[in-house]
Amino acid sequence: MKITKKYIVKLLNEVCNLLGYSPPKILFIPDKIFLKAYLDLPVSKQLIALGIYDKDSTPSFMAMGENTIFVSLYRANKGLSQFNERHASEYLKFALAHELTHINEPKEDPVENEVNANEKAKRIVDVEAYNYVNNILWKDVIHRINEYKKQQSGDNNESIG
Repeated sequence: MKITKKYIVKLLNEVCNLLGYSPPKILFIPDKIFLKAYLDLPVSKQLIALGIYDKDSTPSFMAMGENTIFVSLYRANKGLSQFNERHASEYLKFALAHELTHINEPKEDPVENEVNANEKAKRIVDVEAYNYVNNILWKDVIHRINEYKKQQSGDNNESIG
């Protein structure tokens, strides 16, 4: 399935209706610009510093700014083209709901902000379909996070004993 601007705008309006939000501005930007901005985010910098991912391994294609959602269509198609329309649609709706929640209900604490956005998004999508796509797209990153956690846990056990 090819992801188009029109398709994402249609899903954005659907998600806004479900969540009771006004549609924000949406900008489709070239992948190089998206990636440069995405990798400059504090959370991305931290994950890169920890060795969790780099520019070649992040499957991200959507982020938010002040009342704006930024999308790399190239990156969205690269990641989602392997899935059927239902799976891609549910994943996109989750991503849009997540970014919309950041825009409309920002939390001061970064972790609380992410948890809130994820919980809100889970209310309007088929979570099983979203998880199916997420676990494939983020497989390498999830693996690296789990390895990092194991390493940290092992380091903590050594210092305790």
